[in-house]
Amino acid sequence: MLLNFQFILVPLLASFVRLAIVFVIIGGFHLIFRKKFTQLSDFYLGHSLPIKQQKLWDFLFYSSFGIIIIESVKIAGVLTVFAFLILPASISALFSTTMAGRIWSLQGTR
Repeated sequence: MLLNFQFILVPLLASFVRLAIVFVIIGGFHLIFRKKFTQLSDFYLGHSLPIKQQKLWDFLFYSSFGIIIIESVKIAGVLTVFAFLILPASISALFSTTMAGRIWSLQGTR
């Protein structure tokens, strides 16, 4: 019983390594295709023309975001992931209309 309880409280190092690898891969994917994702967001706001294969880019963005959420919840739990990944992004969207402003507004959340 103690062994199982220990694994609940202290995740294995392998879990963190796996999470880091997933973050690097998906972060690199988002870095490479950031202009497509930004254009997609701008189109939804009415600031730009539609992009080619819009549904494909929507699918790629949300599926990669879903993988990050799923992998994070395995280690940290739903409440922690929501508090550290989703709430700051949502709150920054309330206070800024530009992408740069949203990033700068998150600097104070550390």
